[in-house]
Amino acid sequence: MRRRLGSQTEEELIRRVRTAAGSPEANEASGELLLRHQDQIYLWCFRFVRDHNRALDLAQDVMLLAHRALPGFESAVGRSAPHTLGVR
Repeated sequence: MRRRLGSQTEEELIRRVRTAAGSPEANEASGELLLRHQDQIYLWCFRFVRDHNRALDLAQDVMLLAHRALPGFESAVGRSAPHTLGVR
């Protein structure tokens, strides 16, 4: 499944999360999205706190919140940065 998800666009993955929330397929799609952005999220957190361990903890919190918010995600076309997540 990983190879197939890796070829999907972010829009397709988000659509899968929104339409099948709570299913194994939605969890895999959510995991793929977070995997794609984990380095960006960590770097953003590190720039904010300037400490590796605190940045790891903060990134984990951000990723958990993002995972929970994905079913309500509204696409921001042209923006893929993790800090552009918007929910209804």
